[in-house]
Order: sequence, then C-alpha cells, then structure tokens
Amino acid sequence: MGNDARLSGQPDGQAAECLVDGTHVRLLHHPGQGTPAVVVFGDEASGLHGHPAAVRALAQDPECDLYEVAPKAANWFPVAETGPMAELVRQRLAGKPAVALGASMGGYGALRLGARAGCAATLAFSPQARISPGMTGVGARYARHYRADLHADMEIVADHVPERAYAVIDPEDPHDLLHAELLRHEAGVEVIALPHMGHQTEAAVSGPEVALAAVHAAAMGDRAALARILRRGRRHVPDFLAQLSMACGRHGHHGWAARIADLP
Repeated sequence: MGNDARLSGQPDGQAAECLVDGTHVRLLHHPGQGTPAVVVFGDEASGLHGHPAAVRALAQDPECDLYEVAPKAANWFPVAETGPMAELVRQRLAGKPAVALGASMGGYGALRLGARAGCAATLAFSPQARISPGMTGVGARYARHYRADLHADMEIVADHVPERAYAVIDPEDPHDLLHAELLRHEAGVEVIALPHMGHQTEAAVSGPEVALAAVHAAAMGDRAALARILRRGRRHVPDFLAQLSMACGRHGHHGWAARIADLP
C-alpha cells in the first residue's frame, strides 16, 4: 500500500497509488473526479511494466477516475486473489457509477470480476470465456496458461456479469467468435461485431475521446451508440485499413482494395 506507479500518458507525470500488491495482480488507482469511474483489467501482453491502450488513453483525461487491475503475468486473474481486490474497489466507489473494461485476458477479467467491483456495465474486447485445458481447436489459443490451482473457478456465468455487458470481437477471428458465442449463450453477454480488426479490437479505443465516449455509451446501455463510436474509432487504426484492403481483394474488389491501400 502507498507505493506509486508512473504512467507515461498521465497528465503532468502524475503517479498512481498502488492499493494492493498481490502475488499475481496489483491494484492501482489513478484518482479523478469524473463519472463514471473506469476499472480496467490489464491484458496478457502489457503485464506489470506496461499499460493497456485503454489505460493510456483514459489517463490523458485528468478527470477520469481510473482503477487499474494490473496482472504480473498471463495469469487470467485468479479469483481467490483478484476477487477481494474487486470488492475493495466496490467499497472505494461507494455507489459511484463505474464501467469495467479490458481486452483479451483483460476482457475476461472485466466480465468475470467487473460486477463484483461495483461496475454496472462491462466492455470487453476480444475476451475469452475460459482457458480450460479441455478446449481444443480454435478455442484453445490460451489453454497452455491454465493452472488447476489458480483457475478451478474461472467460468463466467450470468450471475457474474452486470445487465449491460458487451463483448467486442472481429467475427472473422474464429477463436474470438467461438468465445463470444460461449459468453452470449452461457452468460447473456451482448456481442458487437467490429470486423477487420483481428484480435486487436481494443485499438478502436486507443484515442482518449473515443475511449471516453465508449465508456459513457456502455454506462448508459446504448448499444447502438457504442457500436457507432467503435466503428468511428476503428478508422484511425492503421492495421484496420490494411485488413479492409486485403478483405476487398479476397472478395474480388481489387479496385477498392487498391484505393483503400493508397489512403493516407
């Protein structure tokens, strides 16, 4: 408790307070007066020494009240340790509206623990439903990270998620499509398609204005507005234009593909 962590995108180099430094996960707070608060669950790539794109974007707003659940490894937020951290966030929020957000492993964490942290809405980008070793084929991208001692209680069910829960995926990514369908059938999560983004759907909210707008739309439960905001944010992702150009080429629209490839 009391340690700080610098975030390069944060105004004036402001430090975040480390509320809990656990074995597998740290809980940080970047304080602000804005509403809703945002609880971001880190992904498997950022780890202890990095910050997800959404954190970097949101931290540019000095008013954003931001909690960061930062994993120390690709550990999928063991519930035995992360659950009490989520309850601490709920206590500190004290009824303040909040949205849980995360990508990939962080999307899983936001869905599994966001409601427990006091969030009334969850926005999960390319999340997994679970990483059970029994999954095979396209659904087993991360099964190698499963540990029985950490993940025995990792399944996401309807009781874990708030009423407003969204999974954003590229439907052309077979792994993410399978997990989104599992989340829809098993936990009632609404799925928003964001084609031509691959597993990097979170990149659509890498700009602060888009990130904040998406958070507010999720908090309001406005699915249509959220989808529009994400599509708008997608336009500024360089890889999106490349993926769109290739998709046009695969479908025989070679003129369109060339014109999109030439866009600045």
